[in-house]
Amino acid sequence: MVKLNLIRENYENNLIIFDDNCLLCNWAVRMILRFDKRKIFRFTSFDSKYCERNIKVKLNKESVVLVQNNELFVKSQAIFKIIHKLSFPVNLISILRLVPQKYSDFLYDFISSNRKKIFNSGKKKCLNLYLHKNRFCL
Repeated sequence: MVKLNLIRENYENNLIIFDDNCLLCNWAVRMILRFDKRKIFRFTSFDSKYCERNIKVKLNKESVVLVQNNELFVKSQAIFKIIHKLSFPVNLISILRLVPQKYSDFLYDFISSNRKKIFNSGKKKCLNLYLHKNRFCL
């Protein structure tokens, strides 16, 4: 976890930063949009102008990043914090946060390092930004 000093807007409270060139990441964002009934999460990509202007630390594109209250969470810690805030039944998966972080991060790293080989064999399904334009920081 890294403490940030972000300067813009209120989106930093639950901002998810993801790799928009990754099929797995795009699928995950679509699932979060579907199960985020309270619409608490906002999204931006690592390559967005928003990220460039507002995130003043170097980010690892191999990890999803969650920014909450000016704190930066990565890897499994970010995943579990996101899942915990989603609606039922997806939020039940957050029970896995009881697994020690070194093991969940090991699994995260394995999937992350192989995600393009495993998940990028299909056709890229683009996010419909028009339907969710207020949820994306471009």
